[in-house]
Amino acid sequence: MLTSDELAARTRRATSAAAGAGSALGLRVTAPRVLYDVFSVVVHLAPEPVVVRVPTVLPRSLTADVQYAQQQRELAVTGWLAAHGHPVAAPSPLVPTEPVRHDGFSMTFWQLVAPIPGSDPTAEETGRHLARLHAALAPCPLDLRFMVPLD
Repeated sequence: MLTSDELAARTRRATSAAAGAGSALGLRVTAPRVLYDVFSVVVHLAPEPVVVRVPTVLPRSLTADVQYAQQQRELAVTGWLAAHGHPVAAPSPLVPTEPVRHDGFSMTFWQLVAPIPGSDPTAEETGRHLARLHAALAPCPLDLRFMVPLD
């Protein structure tokens, strides 16, 4: 279990890594802002319309190669869904569509999606949406094995 100081330090490291990776890829990053911080730190690379997901809680058995393959598959599947008109957060077109390793973290880059004010879907609504996305993947030619194995 991490202390609150250790959690804050991990968030700062992940945010710094996301900003550094974005800058190295040519993005203008002047005000990185954490949007979410639980199992991943999700950072908006303001002023760019780019969000970086930096996984910070990982299974001990996960190797760098396996993580890269999982992240690459996630980018490919969501990119395919977005290209076919499905409502998903798509990979950012401003950087190569591949995981990036920076300062000890492996991360992925996504388009910034504005939240819909006042929308907090119920579990039932979320389940229906996920069922529609799973059905939409039936013709997908990509490798769709289980995307995140349990530890």
